[in-house]
Amino acid sequence: MSSLFPPGITHAADLPYHLHDAISKGLAFAGFDELPSEERPPRRIWLDDEKLGAWFEKVTKLRKEKYGTDDAKEIDDPVENAAAEGLIVGR
Repeated sequence: MSSLFPPGITHAADLPYHLHDAISKGLAFAGFDELPSEERPPRRIWLDDEKLGAWFEKVTKLRKEKYGTDDAKEIDDPVENAAAEGLIVGR
């Protein structure tokens, strides 16, 4: 991200507002690709904060109905493998 900064700017907090806003939105838009396809907002609403907010409220409601929580379904049992063994208390 720092490669997008103008000369002399070394921290995102020092960026002009418009540039900071553009970079932040670009990062958010890129993050949409990490969502399950049914939770990705349509591109036509990406720049409409009100519609985007409503979209994610709907996604939150659907997650709660599907999983009983706002987050993705949690793992019921701890992962059992050699790498994680030292992380489990009491082993």
